[in-house]
Amino acid sequence: MGTTVATAAGDVSPWLRREDQRLLTGRGNFIADLALPRMLEAAFVRSPLAHALVTHVDLSRALEHPDCETAVDGIMLSEHCKPLVSPSAPGILKETRWDALATDRVRFDGQTVAVVLAADRYLAEDMADLVDVVYEPLTPVLNATDALAATAPILHPDLDTNLLAERRFKGGDVDAAFAAANYVHAGTYVTTRHTHVPMECRGIVAEFNSATRELTVWSATQIPHLTRIIVADALGLPEHSVRVIAPDVGGGFGAKGTVRPEDIAICAMAMLVGRPVRWIEDRTEAFRASGQAWQQTHSIEVAVASDGTVLAVRDEIVADVGAYSDVISTAAIEPFMAGGLLTGPYRIENYEAHVSGVATNKCPTIPYRGVGRVPMVFAVERAMDEIAAALNISPVTIRQKNMIRDDEFPFRSATRVVHDRTSYQACLARAHEVVQKYASAPTGQPHLLRGVGYASYAELTGVGSGASVAPGAKYVRTGSDSAVVTLSPDLSATVSLGFPSQGQGHETVFSELVAQELHLAHDQVHISGGDTRSTPFGVGTMASRGAVVGSGALTRACIAINAKLTAIAAHLLEIDPADLDIEPGRVVVRGSKDNFVSTEQLVHVAYFDVRKLPDGVTPGMTETGYYDPKFGTFANATHAAVVDVDIETGKVVVRDYVVIEDVGRLLHPLLADGQTRGAVIQGLSGALQERIVYDDAGINTTTDLLTYPLFSARDLPRLHIEHVESKSEVSLTGVKGVGEGGTIAAPAAVANAVADALRHLATETVTSFPLTPEVVLALVHGTSLASRQ
Repeated sequence: MGTTVATAAGDVSPWLRREDQRLLTGRGNFIADLALPRMLEAAFVRSPLAHALVTHVDLSRALEHPDCETAVDGIMLSEHCKPLVSPSAPGILKETRWDALATDRVRFDGQTVAVVLAADRYLAEDMADLVDVVYEPLTPVLNATDALAATAPILHPDLDTNLLAERRFKGGDVDAAFAAANYVHAGTYVTTRHTHVPMECRGIVAEFNSATRELTVWSATQIPHLTRIIVADALGLPEHSVRVIAPDVGGGFGAKGTVRPEDIAICAMAMLVGRPVRWIEDRTEAFRASGQAWQQTHSIEVAVASDGTVLAVRDEIVADVGAYSDVISTAAIEPFMAGGLLTGPYRIENYEAHVSGVATNKCPTIPYRGVGRVPMVFAVERAMDEIAAALNISPVTIRQKNMIRDDEFPFRSATRVVHDRTSYQACLARAHEVVQKYASAPTGQPHLLRGVGYASYAELTGVGSGASVAPGAKYVRTGSDSAVVTLSPDLSATVSLGFPSQGQGHETVFSELVAQELHLAHDQVHISGGDTRSTPFGVGTMASRGAVVGSGALTRACIAINAKLTAIAAHLLEIDPADLDIEPGRVVVRGSKDNFVSTEQLVHVAYFDVRKLPDGVTPGMTETGYYDPKFGTFANATHAAVVDVDIETGKVVVRDYVVIEDVGRLLHPLLADGQTRGAVIQGLSGALQERIVYDDAGINTTTDLLTYPLFSARDLPRLHIEHVESKSEVSLTGVKGVGEGGTIAAPAAVANAVADALRHLATETVTSFPLTPEVVLALVHGTSLASRQ
């Protein structure tokens, strides 16, 4: 089926309806052509199979229907846009090519095969039902271990393997440490698939101006500038011709931190039909295709001395990364993060890990809040508790014995990651102190068993250019960001940021920071972001980097403005700038409070009386600040969970939950608490309820909020949060990241608490989550229950 794009000579795609042909060619009624085109709604035809060849796509029934504006398949669309190609790194990471619409093969349940446009979404979905697709089923590969077998079907035949990412980490003399050990613990810990479930699903509107050849994209994205780069590349447009606008976004958690085939398809369709096109993801689509995470198996061995000192750790990490490597973060992001940071807050000098990211016929994995660290913390913290039980040491004591001490910072881990000063020991001690008042209370009912569990973690936040979050990754290698601050003649300040907000409170915290630096009132500062046309370049809002990188860039911009004010004042007062102080509303001579120049006068000179400016000082009052935190800074916390386990029903109730957290300097305590609270609830929901389940054919059976239940208000525990404020010695403002930490430790803390409650009853140990009632009952009764994937 041939297709062509409208040209000056008048060639028109035969699969466009007459109204669209007139818009593309300029033929028809002049007045009608001047009317603003109606926006069209898109619906995708998605594969019902996990693995199959696409042998034929028949669009005729849809195209013949009067309510169908147009419909295209993968081969037709591939003439107008390139596939998303993930980065690669020799010997470490293999690239995959992911078409906007499948051209020859589908590799997971829910992959896009065709797109239909209609006047509204209801009609578009009806038209999508008229598209007939012929598939030739192929054997799906649904288990990462099976995918590595020599006889396994290869998902990407050009690669000759399903192993997309592989790396080895090693430090110290592991063999010698194991030879010297008094005790060796071995355990296998499994984390099942989860997904993000933001309040707002993905959404995109694209509009192409054929006269200026400019594409405007409104997207619910965490990364507007990276989206512009990737969309422009896929469509063959110069970057200056693509404008991406990220409006207020209703949550992301990583799901909106990438660019997916649907985004490219919608932009391409807007260019082809000459009308705005919108696609709003529904919840079922989100469960099937928006992205998933956390599916890892850790086969871990720990060499231990008789007193509980950990001598060495070995880990074999196998991650199921799904059908494709992500264009932004790659298939390496989850498993490599786990392998590189597994030793966490512990003084483990001998360490080795073999990490594999394996392709299967499931939805591709992408970053999820707590990237890679949720599975690794679960494995390590469960192992710590099991070692403590075997050696008859308390869970707190074994952690205290092995944690990095205060006098050991900066501490270089076995994987050569440097921990800046933080408060591992203090957070653990305080968590233990606080939780005691909850732990000792009896349940009063014999079928309810109470347990207490701890989990500690170290989280590398605000990663800069010196630490690659995913080797080979093309776009997130840089860790720098920028901010533009303008002090206007009326003494109000406008701030432009390269990273948008998804509810973190950027407008509040950054306006307060600027107000403090420039000695302004809070309501004199206006924050804007999310528009690539009017904001400076930024990598985006992800990876617990906003507070660290954003505050650094803003502070540097404000420092530059204050320096300019001081330079002008020094020139007017004929005094050395070093002898001046900036106060609210004025620049004053130190020691002479009556000798000053008002800020209003200084700004007036900068804008309107530029003849009075000193040499080398440019007019205006706009400055750009750049900040690259290099290797990042470590945040940390200890969580403690108090649970009641009903041994008759298997239900686990989290009664009390304690978080003692160090996120460095607190820019806004209330917002920091809110971030932690939300992350903890998300982690608890994952610990006890959430799990993506695929059946034996590779079909996702958890595609709504009935089959994938979330925590509700009635599930919430009493939550006690405290902050240990040790300012970072690495970040410019002393800030550490806060957005993900609450999620990282929650599953491990709950799992340890459940194991503690069942310690005298269960014959099996806790090796996976979520701890649903059926899993808990299997533990109680000593029956084997395979973890569903």
